[in-house]
Amino acid sequence: MKNNMLSKGSVVTIILLFISVSFQPVMATVEPKMDTIPIDDDTVEISVSRYRADSSIEKYIVELSKGKVLDLREKLRNIECPKRQLSLLKEYGLIPEEVKREQLQQEMLDLADELDITDEIIESVSERYANNNDINIFGFNFLNEVFGLSILTLNLPIGLSFIIGVINSFTGQELQSIDLMFVNTFFFGVFGFSYGLMPDFGVGFFGIFALLGFIGYVLSIPFISPMIMQGFSVASFALGRIVELYW
Repeated sequence: MKNNMLSKGSVVTIILLFISVSFQPVMATVEPKMDTIPIDDDTVEISVSRYRADSSIEKYIVELSKGKVLDLREKLRNIECPKRQLSLLKEYGLIPEEVKREQLQQEMLDLADELDITDEIIESVSERYANNNDINIFGFNFLNEVFGLSILTLNLPIGLSFIIGVINSFTGQELQSIDLMFVNTFFFGVFGFSYGLMPDFGVGFFGIFALLGFIGYVLSIPFISPMIMQGFSVASFALGRIVELYW
């Protein structure tokens, strides 16, 4: 990390950025993923989005048999740590086998340098706004892993996803989206923010979280979970029922 001097204005800017983005209206660009599968279908199409360090998003489709998807559903219910979730997603061919946690983490660290998120900024914010066990509705973490799933999800990427999506739909092209901030409101889910510079924490049942500089994968699986996340984030802010993680 670069050793720049931290100003009070920098800390205030970061905190206000997270809080203001977290409460922005989501209905204008929401993408509900409430797919269902007809009984006579033999395969399920799973949408996968790969978020990269250059803020681009690569999208592809993986087809699985209905039986494998049902089996995956049962296994996902018992996932309690990011390592096991990543292994399971690889096992079913949803994430390439060659992708390593260390690789995703390094991409995130490189992005943190590019964003000039210095050690001084992180240390100052951490000291002032450390996760407090007495206040269980807010959580922060930096340079952390993100994983989890939810049933009902409203996504709001902060960037060009919505505009690029409209252009592609009218022109038939496949232009790539570019996003920096990922904001999510979820119902009936659980997400963990771990292995970062601050204590691990999770947010469950209902919550809102904002990720600055997310590197990793977002999957949409019909009738199992509209959204599954696996990756790393430069900075994470969550609002909801904050809980400790154990593994």
